[in-house]
Order: sequence, then structure tokens, then C-alpha cells
Amino acid sequence: MNVMDRIFTFLLSIVGIVVASMAIFFTANEHEMMTIFFELEGNMLLKAYIISGLSVLLLISIRLLYASIGMKKGMKGASIDQRTDFGDIQISLETVQNLVLKSAGKIQGIKELKVKVNVDQTGLLIQIKTMVDGEKPIPNLSEQMQKVVNDYVEEITGVPVAKVSVIIANITQTQTFSQRVE
Repeated sequence: MNVMDRIFTFLLSIVGIVVASMAIFFTANEHEMMTIFFELEGNMLLKAYIISGLSVLLLISIRLLYASIGMKKGMKGASIDQRTDFGDIQISLETVQNLVLKSAGKIQGIKELKVKVNVDQTGLLIQIKTMVDGEKPIPNLSEQMQKVVNDYVEEITGVPVAKVSVIIANITQTQTFSQRVE
């Protein structure tokens, strides 16, 4: 969502919340203003339908407000913040993810990398899911990847790496072509 969409969604959700809340209050209390527009005095079923519909509108408006403020925790926007003598430094988790892909991609025998990066008090938590070619011992390849990624990310970012987890999802299948003799 871009900035204008967020502003529009925010304003729309605020209006929806106010309108739905007022309408629910007036409908539930049989206020004079609502009896002018709706003949609700004796029709309890109609009153229940209106309150239900307005409650749904209220919930949708609250959800839109939540979305417009951007309260979701995702990789975009998440960063590692550091303070130096010269000012602040922010390194996005997406940057760290790309550094992991760059360093692990150089290792022979590694195919199809997927990376997740999180941060906690001890440092970066890196999870790498990959496929290997099956020609090198998997424990040696995994350990090599952990060391290369750990050293490279710490050197480039200056942030300690707490853990590098490697998940070998599968081995890649090599294509074999059979020759046809006629």
C-alpha cells in the first residue's frame, strides 16, 4: 500500500467506525432520530438485522484501520538499528537476507536457496532452506555454508550472528538423456 492508499484507508475506517458506532447506539436505544428514518418501535427482527449489519461494518472498519496503520510484522520495514559516534545506521533484514543469498550462493553444490532472517537479543537468527546436488557430503556442505554465511554477514554488517540453521530440503535431480540407437 502506498502512502495515499494508507491515508484514504485510515480516513475511511475512522468514518466507518464513527458511523457504525453511532448507528448501533441509536438503533439499540430507539433514539428519536432513528425512529424518523426507520419504523423500529415494534419490529425487533428488522432492528436485529440492522444492528448485525452495522456490527459487521464496524468490524470491517476496525480491520481497515489496523491495516492502514501497518501493524503487521513483516520483513519489509524491519531493520537492525545501530548507533555510532557519527549517527544512526539502519540495516534492513532484506539487506541481510540478500547478503546471505550472495555468500551461500558461491558455495559449490548448493542450489535453490531460500532465506529467513530474524533478530533477537543475541543477534541475527538466519535460517537457510536449500537443495544440494548430492555429490558432496551434506554435513560438510552444511557446516561450510554456516561458517561462510556467519563470517560474511558479521563482516559486512558488523552485527553478531547468533545462529545459522541449514535445512536441506532435497537433492536436485540431474537430467540423464538416453541415447537412442537405430
